[in-house]
Amino acid sequence: VLDNNTGIVYNTPDYICFKFTGTDCSVVGGLGRGFIGPASWDGANVPLTYGVIWFGGNGCTVKTRLYNVRKVGFWFKDVVDGTVDGNIIEGNYPSGSWTGTEVGHVGVAFDTSTANAGNFKLLNNTIKSCVQGCLPANYGTGGVIQGFVATGNLFDGCWNHGIYTISTNGAVITGN
Repeated sequence: VLDNNTGIVYNTPDYICFKFTGTDCSVVGGLGRGFIGPASWDGANVPLTYGVIWFGGNGCTVKTRLYNVRKVGFWFKDVVDGTVDGNIIEGNYPSGSWTGTEVGHVGVAFDTSTANAGNFKLLNNTIKSCVQGCLPANYGTGGVIQGFVATGNLFDGCWNHGIYTISTNGAVITGN
């Protein structure tokens, strides 16, 4: 749990601030300043390799703020039951940098690259200036998302899609 005015500046070589592999992990707080990354961007069309906050365990939740997302903000990799509720994600991917072909800059990735996964919830978030606001999909030849709910989200300046999904079964996307 972070104090709401906490600011964590990160500039690691892999652009990962936290990587959680245990179950039922959560990151809460820091909505005043949050996680502040370097002002550089990567929208290259390559498999995802890092996220500011990377969840590798089931049942994890996040409610915080990200500023200057270089590649992926929150990355849920091959897990079940992930919740992103009430976050502010300011990717700051410059509109002039988007040529119309980059897709690899993502606010939230629910990634099933190697296995079926699901029960993901994207609720009441503000996602700004990302190429893709949310990517519930397999980035490659992986599994299927079984259940995805997105409601109450604001997508502002997401240059390609607010939500871009493939290989999804049972998605409910409403009121965004």
